Order: sequence, then C-alpha cells, then structure tokens
Amino acid sequence: MFGHSQFRLLHSGFTVVVALLLLAACATMKPEDSDTWRNAQRPVIKQRAEARWVGLIKGDIEKAYSYTSPDYRAVVTLQQFKGKYGRVVDWRVAHANDISYDSPTVASVSVEVTYRVDLPGVRGKEIETNRVLTEKWLFKNGEWWYTNQ
Repeated sequence: MFGHSQFRLLHSGFTVVVALLLLAACATMKPEDSDTWRNAQRPVIKQRAEARWVGLIKGDIEKAYSYTSPDYRAVVTLQQFKGKYGRVVDWRVAHANDISYDSPTVASVSVEVTYRVDLPGVRGKEIETNRVLTEKWLFKNGEWWYTNQ
C-alpha cells in the first residue's frame, strides 16, 4: 500500500488543500451579524491593522497608505498622506489587542502603540511611552480597510 514517506506526502498535500479551501471560504464570506462572521474576521483585521503599523514603524508610508480605504485614497493623495505621517514620533511597536464590531462591516480596533518622542526644550532627551488608540476598519469589496473616520 503506502509507505511512511508516501503517506506523509499525501497527508501534507491534503493539509495544504484543506487550508486553502478554508482560506477561500473565509475570503468569500459575506458580512453578516453573527458570531461566525465576527470570529472569522478578527484574525484578518488584526493582521491588517498590525501590518499597517509595521509600515508606519519602518517608515514605509506607502505600505501604510495601501491599507487605507479606496474612498480615502480617492480623496487623499499619497503625498498628502506622507505629510500627515512625518517622523516627529518614533513608533516602536504596535499590537492590536481588541476588536469589536459597530456593525458587520465596521470594526473598532484597539491598538497599543509604544513610541518615543523628544522632550521639548531638552536637547537629546526622549521618553518612551505607550498609548492605546482606537482605529476604525471598514469591510468593503471583500477586504478590511483602515479609515480615519
């Protein structure tokens, strides 16, 4: 029948197919007011929120901009967005801690951000602190988008 290595290969191939099917099922889910929808979307929103912050932390403003909603990008250019996110604050770490839903297509994400800032009037002196920010994310056209509304 099957040898051990053939079984492992078959099993790992099956696992990949199942994972891809589950991913496709989550991606094609329609927004609904249910625990199933909310629970399936939490890791997706968390990943996108944290990826947006990775862009900000690394100074990759274009990456952070790519997570803004298409409606926002239609009004605010990348150049305008870059002007908003100068390097006055040195963001260090960001973690999306809590996700709640205002509706099936609107989520509030609490992000704890650690950052450094220069003390005004004290040359070379900076403090590191953290703050919890609440961000709004909208589900539109099959994807979650950051919005500053």
